[in-house]
Amino acid sequence: MHRSCKITVGIFIVLGALALIFVPLAQSGFLGLQPDPRNGVFAVLLATPWFWIFNAVLGEQAAGFGMLMAAAGIGLNAGVLGVLCRKFGSGG
Repeated sequence: MHRSCKITVGIFIVLGALALIFVPLAQSGFLGLQPDPRNGVFAVLLATPWFWIFNAVLGEQAAGFGMLMAAAGIGLNAGVLGVLCRKFGSGG
């Protein structure tokens, strides 16, 4: 894998981890952050489209699994990025 691909995947993973950490910290009011239902937007965006697929499949049961679905979606997207970098990032 090219170095730029590794950096891209690493940055994506770090951003995903920060987005997942931000949600409970903001809900608890850590460092003066305001509890807001929109705190999970960044995690959902990084987990798209898997988050919406999980939500559609689970339906009403998905209500308590938002963070887990976001974490799984971010992990899947990081895996897809890694596979694409391995396949196309080697110069051909």
